[in-house]
Amino acid sequence: MHTQTPGAPRVRSPLPEQDFVDEAYRRLDDLRAAYRERQARTHSAHGAGNAQAWTEREALSQHLGGMAARLEGVEERLVFGRLDMNDRTVRHVGRISMSTDDGSPLLIDWRAPAAQPFYQATPVDPGGVVRRVERAHQGTLARELQV
Repeated sequence: MHTQTPGAPRVRSPLPEQDFVDEAYRRLDDLRAAYRERQARTHSAHGAGNAQAWTEREALSQHLGGMAARLEGVEERLVFGRLDMNDRTVRHVGRISMSTDDGSPLLIDWRAPAAQPFYQATPVDPGGVVRRVERAHQGTLARELQV
């Protein structure tokens, strides 16, 4: 549920990372739509007509609906951090993990081990972190707070 009005021109932030935030929200919208579409197809399928087939169809439909609802629940502050690592990789930290269509990591769940440096890096023990950036949000627009 992107807060942007469909068809309205997107308000741009001067933040260089806004493109990434926009990409993450687009991916979230795509995943949500895919779950809802698959749920609708599953729910409308007639199956074999026996009780087991009906139960399986209903269970799958509820599961897909639950997944879509979970994605609707992470709309606010989807992306809230960035780690620039000393191996020149960049990790974006957020409320859930998401991958691109080809399976490449897009966003790391804040609870995942790969996100631990976001919380644990210090000037004395940077843990491979060169720069840590927190983001403050207003809707889907981001503002950087370098820490």
